[in-house]
Amino acid sequence: MKKITHPHLEIKMDESTATSGTPNGSPRESPLITTSNEERFAEGDLQMVVEEETIHQDHRTRLRELASHYESGLMVLNDEEMLTLVLCPAGRPSKRMVRIAQQIMRAGGIQGLAREVVNAPSGLRRFGLTQREITHLKMTYELVARCHLLQHIKRTRIRSVYNAEKLFRPEMMHLDHEEMHMLLLDTAGQIIEYVRSYKGTVNMACLRAAEIFRPAILRNCPRIIVCHNHPSGWCESSPEDREATLQLVQAGKILDIELLDHLILGNSSFTSLKEELQW
Repeated sequence: MKKITHPHLEIKMDESTATSGTPNGSPRESPLITTSNEERFAEGDLQMVVEEETIHQDHRTRLRELASHYESGLMVLNDEEMLTLVLCPAGRPSKRMVRIAQQIMRAGGIQGLAREVVNAPSGLRRFGLTQREITHLKMTYELVARCHLLQHIKRTRIRSVYNAEKLFRPEMMHLDHEEMHMLLLDTAGQIIEYVRSYKGTVNMACLRAAEIFRPAILRNCPRIIVCHNHPSGWCESSPEDREATLQLVQAGKILDIELLDHLILGNSSFTSLKEELQW
């Protein structure tokens, strides 16, 4: 038995068959082709495998070349290529990662990936990612989010409700559950800290004012803006939202901490309860 090796295939040929062929002297039609899982490939399937391997090899070579020139290379990467490199920190994209990145892009793109990383990261296993790779994606997303937030905090002074909304939205736009976030401000409107207060169902009627104002008390901040999202996408206030907000206004007066506004964030718009209730 003679073996002919191939990077991905193992071809076994009986030497007697190769020399003598069939009884009438004609060569046999094809050798026996086996893979590691012992599946048989037709001639057309073999050609397809070879062509696919060539495509992936060319793609991986391009990614390695671009990744080696970070200053100029990263700017020309598309989303799929960038994701492939993020999944391969060593800068050596594998065929497996190229396929996973393609599947993720087809399933929902960068926005779909961000929603899953924030809300249901375990669902990424269906693409073939390991828990370690999913954790790597989560940490990458969180680091980018923190950099984005810090960049805005350093250069943003809250002069209007629209300044605040621009800070809250990137942090809350992908959430599929309710959360309450808060800006702690000084008297000049400069941001002292961004606080994620509550995660889960934000029932304004059940939230205690002391819990909401606690971060501001600890940081000695004279002003706050609170915001919670509606995963439904609608930003209309409920009677509970309005009642609880007025209670927060009164509690703030007692604590000498001004509630500048309470925002409700929807998909593409928001509600300012300060404008709605005119306190």
